[in-house]
Amino acid sequence: MNDLKFDRAELPVAYSMVKLAKQTEEPLQAYMCYWIAFNNIYNEIARRRSSWFHYEKPRIAQARLAFTPELKHALIQDAGVEYFVNRAPSYWHAFIESAEGTKPNGVLNVGTTRGSSRVKWSGINVDLYQRYPEGDLSDVEVNMLVEEIVGVLYTVRNNLFHGDKQAYNENELEVVRNALPLLSIIVESFMWQD
Repeated sequence: MNDLKFDRAELPVAYSMVKLAKQTEEPLQAYMCYWIAFNNIYNEIARRRSSWFHYEKPRIAQARLAFTPELKHALIQDAGVEYFVNRAPSYWHAFIESAEGTKPNGVLNVGTTRGSSRVKWSGINVDLYQRYPEGDLSDVEVNMLVEEIVGVLYTVRNNLFHGDKQAYNENELEVVRNALPLLSIIVESFMWQD
């Protein structure tokens, strides 16, 4: 699925985190393990390309440029994407039906959302998603869709690291359960399977 593969010696952290993730039944723990693995991957890609960026987002974007068409297809077709396309984000247990003149989907960025007057979210373009199966998206549009999917995964990560997440909150668990397969598809595409 990916032409750029790393072995265990090149990504010792990623391999150990994936192993740990597969040993747990806790979705929050598994997601964090997979994110640490992805961090190892995008940092290694940046190091190899001698283009280290101080900030994380450009390193993630650089890794995204290494996604093959097969990986992009697998991501877009995963049921988790449909979940986020159809999901109305919630803030303090209330669903956000409208923000900035549009209907948000995906996940809220809990670190930057300040009540219903300042809602920040990572969403997925419904039109692009719905048109994808018909095969009429340009490469640019497919890349935009993949960028949005990775943006949702990054926001889930930020919410876990910086938000007030609780392992017993069913809404938060559902978000992570749907994001986890998407993140695992990305991470495992860069690794040789044992």
